[in-house]
Amino acid sequence: MEAAGTWDTTTILFSADHPYRERSLLDGKPVVRGVPFLVKLAGHNQALNCPEGFSALLTHDLLLAFLRKEIPTAGELNAWIVQHKDAVPVN
Repeated sequence: MEAAGTWDTTTILFSADHPYRERSLLDGKPVVRGVPFLVKLAGHNQALNCPEGFSALLTHDLLLAFLRKEIPTAGELNAWIVQHKDAVPVN
């Protein structure tokens, strides 16, 4: 993507269907129930950690919000997660 010149203009969402099962071998910490959920926003290169619980079942709605250009900044992404976090309970 960097070579093609699309890295800075593309929003990428990366997730999985399970946590990293070998985490304890990597860093000695216990495996957690959560799955990785990483978002790289177009035009942004700074990290933001969102401590809110977030159900992966909201991914569809989140992707639609990206496509509608409703979430152009990291702050607005964090606000969207906080606003929608209770729509689907996190167990």
